[in-house]
Amino acid sequence: MAKRAAGIDIGTNTILMVVADVHADGSFDVVENVYEMPRIGQGFGKESAIAQAPLDRASAVLREFATRMQELSVERCFAVATSAVRTATNQSEVLKALDAALGIPVLPISGEFEARLAFMGAEDFDGPAAVLDIGGGSTELCLGENNNVLSRISLEFGAVKLSERFVNKQPIPDLAIDKAHMFLNTQMASFGNEDIPDLTAVGGTPTSIANLIMAKDPSRATELHGFSLTREDVESACTMLFGMSKDEIVATGVVEEKRADVLPMGAMILREVFRHFGLASCKVSTRGIRYGAMLEAVEGTGFRM
Repeated sequence: MAKRAAGIDIGTNTILMVVADVHADGSFDVVENVYEMPRIGQGFGKESAIAQAPLDRASAVLREFATRMQELSVERCFAVATSAVRTATNQSEVLKALDAALGIPVLPISGEFEARLAFMGAEDFDGPAAVLDIGGGSTELCLGENNNVLSRISLEFGAVKLSERFVNKQPIPDLAIDKAHMFLNTQMASFGNEDIPDLTAVGGTPTSIANLIMAKDPSRATELHGFSLTREDVESACTMLFGMSKDEIVATGVVEEKRADVLPMGAMILREVFRHFGLASCKVSTRGIRYGAMLEAVEGTGFRM
């Protein structure tokens, strides 16, 4: 008999929840897949603490998710918090508020565990695979084979952190672009220089770029999950996004207002990964950490509702 479980990913920019009926063989049927963008990590790079206003926004989202899980009769839930919460100097106060809003404990997870959940949730892999998760506060790369994780690395930079550090207006001035590029170029060394298997990218950055490509070229319109992004796609998306105002990005009709200010730096991260590993393409996954958390909930991690 299937178990109804939920996975919640509390990221620096976005909070996402998936609810699914998970079968004994590990397959599942998605019941609901929702997200909101309260940006709990707003201003975090400057203060190293989560401010009250974004915490209130995040808590409001979790209260909505808790109500929805009750309505859907969810049996178990595993809720994880990533970069902003795990490194916040006021983590204890933040977790107290989040726990109270959701009604069950929220677990701040390490970057390595975050990478593992992203790998588990991204796809059902058959053979060697690599998963890149570009978040708001951190970026993870996980290597594995046949759904087994072999290695993982987490770096504490993401689309929100880079944007707050290097971008103060859009279109982005050339000097800011150069500074961000130089920073990322030094960070890429942490990923090593070995060849990696076929790459799957998760998160709002690759899905947004894929949507932009399909909007620009309707002949390539297809399912978002599994869309193939080429190196040329990523390079052209960077050039386009760097030269647009926030309003112009929103006006494309495929990028949410709350993502438009951080998408250019997310695109730069993806571009630098392509360049570092000499990749020709990657596959886009609409899944990720919340799916891994949902599968973990069924295995006994997480809490009964």
